[in-house]
Amino acid sequence: MRSASWRRSRPAGEAGAAGGLTLRIGIVTPYDLADEGGVKRHVLHLAEGLRRGGDDVTVLGPLRAGARVDGVCGFGGVVDIPANGASNRLALFTSPWTLRRFFDAHPFDVVHVHEPYVPLLTYYAMWMTPAAAHVATFHMYPNPPRPSPPARAPAPWP
Repeated sequence: MRSASWRRSRPAGEAGAAGGLTLRIGIVTPYDLADEGGVKRHVLHLAEGLRRGGDDVTVLGPLRAGARVDGVCGFGGVVDIPANGASNRLALFTSPWTLRRFFDAHPFDVVHVHEPYVPLLTYYAMWMTPAAAHVATFHMYPNPPRPSPPARAPAPWP
């Protein structure tokens, strides 16, 4: 595990900036945080907004060797899987034991997983945090192809 400059700001249960209780939130992305991308931007902006509201937020994701990103906790084992004409750097070889130790040491109240069907980091995050509330955000969805005009025509039924 490689960690940049993230840390817990206050124990859970203490008053946050908005006057309510502070939630310990883990936001998990399956994509390499060293790469630019829409999911990464969304995750970092969401974390920033939640922190402004007084919550204790940790962003977790793959981080390739030698890369540093402020405000995130990165895990190694990154592999590039080309798909749909794009490069997808995923944490396919992240050690589950490293993740288990991390989640045991950082009990979250909420684990927010982005792209839960993208392996493997998101799977581990859900399985290894049974006491946390889980939230999932899907950024992609299969767009079924529109049938050709003959296929859309009503079938001749007797």
